[in-house]
Amino acid sequence: MFAPGAQRGVLAVSRRAGDEVIADYAVAPEHVRVVYNGVDLERFQPQGGSPTMELRNALGVAAGERICLGVGSGYVRKGFDLLLRLWREDPPPGTHLVLVGRDERLGAFRREATGTKVHMLGPRDDVPVLMAAADVVCVPSRQEAFGNVVLEAMASGT
Repeated sequence: MFAPGAQRGVLAVSRRAGDEVIADYAVAPEHVRVVYNGVDLERFQPQGGSPTMELRNALGVAAGERICLGVGSGYVRKGFDLLLRLWREDPPPGTHLVLVGRDERLGAFRREATGTKVHMLGPRDDVPVLMAAADVVCVPSRQEAFGNVVLEAMASGT
C-alpha cells in the first residue's frame, strides 16, 4: 500500500502523522493531505445531574471517589493493559478505572480485573454520558496518530 507510487494520495489526521508517512514510506509530500479529526458537539458536551449520577451509582462509585475513563478498541494497542496492571498492583486511592470498547480478549481482561475497582464495560452506546461522568480521560496508547477520544473528552468538559 505504501510502496513508492502505489497510492494516489494519503490522508493523515495530523501534520506529524503525515510527516511520518512521508519519511517512513517514501511517499511524495504532494500526495499527503491532512484532514483533522472532528467531534460531534451535539453528542459530546458537558452534562450533569441525573444521567451522570445514575451512571456513577450503577458503577458503585461513591461520593468523593473519582472515575478514570479509557475509551477505545484494541486494549493492548490503546495501553489499557498498562492501566489494568496499575489498578491491580498499586491503584490510585478512591479512583475507579472504567474501560469502554471492543477487544477480542475482553473476557480475559475482565477476569484480571476481578476484585479491583476496574469496570470493563465493553462496547457502549452511552460514551457521551461516560465522558461527562468521568473525572479524567486517560489515553495511554502505544500507537495513536490523534484519537478522537481526546476531542470528545475536551468537548465533554473532561
